[in-house]
Amino acid sequence: MLAISALLAAFSIAGAFWVGVLAARRIRDFGEGQRALDQTRRPLALAAAAGQEAAAERVRASLAERLVEEGILAELLDAGGGARDGADALGPFDLRRGDVVSVDAADPAFDGDAVVAWTIHLREGPRRRAVVGLEDGADERLLVATEGEDDLLLLVPVPHHDLAGEPPRQIVHEGAPFYLARRGQAAAAGMGPHGRPEQPRVAIYFYEAADDRVAFVERWGHRVFLAVGRRLPSYTVQFLPAT
Repeated sequence: MLAISALLAAFSIAGAFWVGVLAARRIRDFGEGQRALDQTRRPLALAAAAGQEAAAERVRASLAERLVEEGILAELLDAGGGARDGADALGPFDLRRGDVVSVDAADPAFDGDAVVAWTIHLREGPRRRAVVGLEDGADERLLVATEGEDDLLLLVPVPHHDLAGEPPRQIVHEGAPFYLARRGQAAAAGMGPHGRPEQPRVAIYFYEAADDRVAFVERWGHRVFLAVGRRLPSYTVQFLPAT
């Protein structure tokens, strides 16, 4: 009987010993795992930052190649365009040919980077507006900024339309009606290949649709230009200087 009791006690002690060993191993593994995570977090963050920086460098390199190939950089240098302040100090009225406009509005139809191809500055009484032509490969966009307004207009030019002379109060594009919201006359000064007539004044018209889309019409004498798009909060658009 004593032998059996001793045997049971030995098993109990052994069982407790191995339970303690296993518990100690679990605690050790947990501690090592936490240290491994702590040691891994920072390198992973650094790797992500390095990846973003590498992508940014590729964009800069591609932009530099394009500026050289298209002769934009030479034009800037010939015009005396030197280095400017960073993107934080650059606004839509500061843009010039070769600068980059980056849009991140969670809209695949408009998001991306484009190069400034031309600019037209308008003055309507005391109010200034900037009409900026953007190019991204074969895609063309129009950015319209109004001094004192937070929203920007990002538009797609409509080369084929039936507008002529004084635009009506309602126009129809792709089956959707757009209603005239305001119009005005502005003095105009353009730079770059904007394709507009060389005239000192232009009539401008702003239209709105029920689906929040907007239309912008320019009337230069007998020539009428139409672009359709949407409003964007200014914080979704970033301006990057070419030099």
